[in-house]
Amino acid sequence: MGLKEELEEKAEECDAPEEYIAVAKEIAEGLDDKEWAAELLEEGAEWAETWEDAVTYAKACMDILGDKEAAATHLDAGKNLCTTIEDFLGLAAAALEMDQKEAATEIYNAAATKCVKTEDFLELSKSISQVLNDAELAEKTVEKAFAKCTKTEDFVVFAKSGVCQIGTGYVRRQRPGCGSLHQRHGKGIQSG
Repeated sequence: MGLKEELEEKAEECDAPEEYIAVAKEIAEGLDDKEWAAELLEEGAEWAETWEDAVTYAKACMDILGDKEAAATHLDAGKNLCTTIEDFLGLAAAALEMDQKEAATEIYNAAATKCVKTEDFLELSKSISQVLNDAELAEKTVEKAFAKCTKTEDFVVFAKSGVCQIGTGYVRRQRPGCGSLHQRHGKGIQSG
């Protein structure tokens, strides 16, 4: 049995991400057939159950195929596998680790549609500011958090977050002992 036939047999038996990726790597390296390897990765990704699985396939596309576009496609599919804000934050962080800033921004935007409580928007805004380093998007998310405030409890949560409005911008108060009471900025939220 030749290598191609052996790999065809292995490909038929794949039923976990690690197996699909291992066989795809063998196909790409042993047969120099990146097209078949990509097809096998795509087939495996259709069975992804978690956002972590989507990240695994995205990384494999980068490592085995050197294909950033396919990696972005898998990251995009990972949005549908996120069930909590924390899942979206993990997926966005993984996208940034793979130098996929555009995909990360899209993931953060998708996360904003899943936010229900003021706390969700504030957590998302903090991550956007600190991880994505996008002050404009972070500020828009804070505005959504403030708009969600309808009860006294919501305003208390918002106030305790350390974010307040000064003029037309938002600032995040610094922690005691970290300098001035407020750190003014014109571009977005400063982590505090």
